Order: sequence, then structure tokens, then C-alpha cells
Amino acid sequence: MQILQNKKTFIFLLILSFLFNFLPSYAESNLKPPVLNSSDLAFNDHISAIVVDEMTGIAYVGGHFTKVGEVERNHLAAIGPDGTLLNWNPNADLPVYALAISDSIIYVGGDLTKVKGTERNGLAAIGTDETLKDWNPNVTGIVSALAIKDSTIYVGGYFSKVGGIERNRLAAIRTDGTLQNWNPNVTGNSINALITKDSTIYAGGVFTKIEGIERNNLAAIGTDGTLLDWNPNADAFVTALIIQDSTIYVGGGFTKINGRKRNYLAAIRTNGTLKRWTPNVNNSIFGLAMNDSTIYIGGAFTKINGRKRNYLAAIRPDGTLLNWNPNADGDNFTSIHTLAISNSTIYIGGPFARGDSGPTPNFASFSIPK
Repeated sequence: MQILQNKKTFIFLLILSFLFNFLPSYAESNLKPPVLNSSDLAFNDHISAIVVDEMTGIAYVGGHFTKVGEVERNHLAAIGPDGTLLNWNPNADLPVYALAISDSIIYVGGDLTKVKGTERNGLAAIGTDETLKDWNPNVTGIVSALAIKDSTIYVGGYFSKVGGIERNRLAAIRTDGTLQNWNPNVTGNSINALITKDSTIYAGGVFTKIEGIERNNLAAIGTDGTLLDWNPNADAFVTALIIQDSTIYVGGGFTKINGRKRNYLAAIRTNGTLKRWTPNVNNSIFGLAMNDSTIYIGGAFTKINGRKRNYLAAIRPDGTLLNWNPNADGDNFTSIHTLAISNSTIYIGGPFARGDSGPTPNFASFSIPK
């Protein structure tokens, strides 16, 4: 009964997260507004994850959808760089929340129990040629975050076992299927975001302890399993992490980091110090992506530093808010769940009806100005 209750709580928080000072000056840049690429792909339900194969430019998409246009695609699909729906169709039976790619293999995490009609609980590995791989960790619960470091897949979510062995919310699995001894033993509801840097795994989510030691919603764990001193102490959930050099950009539902005001977005050095980067967003962040020297953010917000930015925005590391403004109409957009960048294109997914240039339910791609 407790497990069922916790699972309901996790799913509620996941859906909620999807639906819902030292201040630098913010000067507008001279970048032109984005142009919506010619894609009329209509997903019939929202998208939770996008990953792009840099070799081919193909965007792999996961979420709650079961159709793209009139074509059946259960929770997984592939979009070509020209905007066409590809034949890749692994047919997952339940929603997908996380995707990662390595060596032409798409690693899939979610609430799934079958892929291509074959049992795969929580996790699966699928070739870009659609081949279902033997990799089968058998997770008891839901996977909502993936990160790859060398030949190890780091997995986060709401789960209690992997391959019948206790692993609370975090686990490490080799690409050959071996479950690693790495076991941070999270106390809390879920891990929502993972990134890697050198020999450190950074985790964000809804939790209060790692290895019995207090860590509120953010933590850093060595690949050797050591809990590191990095402890930003976010006061509410974290849903997105990206890293550039020695700076970790964090998005979520928090309003304070280490007791200092940071509304939904913050920059924290790998040495644990909080940067004086305060964009002051007015609602939750669910997705982050970075290209060169620009941070792209997606979520449920409508303003940044008092300036109108509906659900999408671009900010420099020096705090400059860019003119890039896709004009996501509040009547048509609910929020942006996920962002992915490949070359000069940014892909967005979430629960929305259309973009500024026409109907593109739940999925859109924009050209990033040079």
C-alpha cells in the first residue's frame, strides 16, 4: 500500500512539474526572432524527452503520445532532419520519460513494461536500426533520468530495485547489462535529472537524503560512490541540469538555493559556490539546453526579469536576456517539458497546441539565429 501511495505521489509530482540578490543588468541582444522550421508533425499527446543523434541529425522523441498525425507511434518516434516522421517504431507500451544515445543505441527510460512486444521493465536499449538489444536491467518502478559516462548508464527515477537488487532511486548499469555496486541509496520521492562531469554524477529531483546524509533536491556523487560535499540545498524540486565548464545550471520549482533567493533557475559552481546569475523567472523550469554560449530554457514561465517570455527563452552566461522569443502563445502553449539542440536547430517538446507559425502539437523545431 505504501509503495502504491508513493508511486501515485511520484506520478502526481511528475505531471505537476510538467504542467506547471546580486543582480546583473539584462540588456536585449540584437538577435532576430527564430524561424519555425517547416514541420507539421502533430503528436496526439505530450512529449517528455528528446535526444538528437549528432551523426545523422535524427531526433528521437519519447512521451505519452500514441500517434503522430494519423500514424501509430506508441510513446517513441524518430524525426528526420528534414522534419519527416521516420519508420523507426519500437512500440513501447507505456509512457517514456528519459532518452540517451551512445554508439547508435537509444537508451529508453519510463513506465514501460514492453518494447516491440518483449518484456522490458522501466528500461530498454534500442538500436537506431530499431533492433531491440538484449540489455534488460529489469527495473522495479519508473525511470525518469538517464546519463551516460563511458560504458556506464546512470539511471534515476522512482524505483526500488534493479534486477531484483535494492537500488533506491539511483543505479549504475554497464552497457553489457552488469549492475554496478554504485548505490547512493536515495531517501525521497524521485530523481528527475542527471548529468556527468569527469568522475562526478550530479543529481536533481525530489529527495532529502543521500546515503543517510541530508541533501535537499541536489547532490553530487563520485563514480566511486562517494557522496561529495557539494550541497546547494534547493528548497523545492529540481527537474533540469546542464553543465558548462565549472558551472552547473539548475532549473526546477525552487525559489531558494542555500537560503538565497533564486527563482526557478540558478547557476552553481562545481566547487559549491552560488554564482551571481539571477534571471528571476516567474514560474517553474522543466528543460534546459546549451549551445555555444547561450542557455535555452523551457517551462511554465511567462516572464524573466519582468520581460515577457512565454515558456521559452535564451540567456547568456553573463546574464544577458536575448531577443530570441518564439512567441509561444499562452492560449496554445501549456509548458515546455524538454529541449534538445543539434547544430543550429533547437527541438522542443511538451503539452502545447501550436507555435507562432502554425499548428505543431506537442513538438516544434526552431532555427537558432547565428
